[in-house]
Amino acid sequence: MNELIKLTSSITLVDIISSTGLQIKTDPGIPLIYTGFGLLMLSTLISYITYSQIWVVQDQNNIFIGGNTTRATFAFELEFLKLIK
Repeated sequence: MNELIKLTSSITLVDIISSTGLQIKTDPGIPLIYTGFGLLMLSTLISYITYSQIWVVQDQNNIFIGGNTTRATFAFELEFLKLIK
């Protein structure tokens, strides 16, 4: 703030270095973080894919048929009824 200082010796200003306070540094773990984030996004998208499973079990003279689906249960039920007829 333009204050005056009384010195007994002289000072020579050699260079003015400006500084913003920001530091530029590298982190070797950044690719690992971005890879993990990408895999998280990919697995989130994959979880929206509908898939169905159908089981057929034979026990002596009886046949048991069952199934499971992740989504679209009504459409799976219609498809399942068509399959067992």
